[in-house]
Amino acid sequence: MKKSILTAAVVFALSAASSAYAGNTITFLGEITDSTCDVSVEGGNSTITLPSVSKSLLSATNSTAGRVSFALLAENCALGNGKSKVAAYFNGNGAEGADANNIDSTTGYLNNLATDPNPTNAAYDADDATTYYQDAATNVQLRLIDGTSNAVIKAGFADQVDDAGYVTVDTSNNARLPYSVEYISVAGSATPGPVKGMVVYDLMYQ
Repeated sequence: MKKSILTAAVVFALSAASSAYAGNTITFLGEITDSTCDVSVEGGNSTITLPSVSKSLLSATNSTAGRVSFALLAENCALGNGKSKVAAYFNGNGAEGADANNIDSTTGYLNNLATDPNPTNAAYDADDATTYYQDAATNVQLRLIDGTSNAVIKAGFADQVDDAGYVTVDTSNNARLPYSVEYISVAGSATPGPVKGMVVYDLMYQ
């Protein structure tokens, strides 16, 4: 995200130099709310395991397979500013820092972080983002689906604000937010091997 902002700043600076009186304007809108909820992954385990699937299911372009459901639990919600609903916002800032390569900047899909940048590494720990598999799967990513709106989630993209399936907080001040994750091969011809994706999330209110 930082890289995108810096790049945009350079483009605008160059445009201003060549067309100082263009008068083009960009308006950014947002809101700070006093709403809060405690949030966790249902079941208490933040590692979601997908099934092992055959590469033949991911041989065609934009093919998908192995969809698995999961949910986030928003509890003890205290909503303000007339808010009554909640949804998750997924983004690319993770354990590897704000410039982590865990999100595809074009599609919002989760990149395969099991790929080993150093082929001499043999170790891998599912709870350790700094170690890798050898011979990781290629031409495969992970895609998030909103279980309420059935919309494809583009992690890190502002589309989520309007496309998200917001869930009404119940009278006990809780809400269950359903999602799913699946393999996707945009290019097709996926190769066998381990797959690992990471994403972080915040809550947004409506």
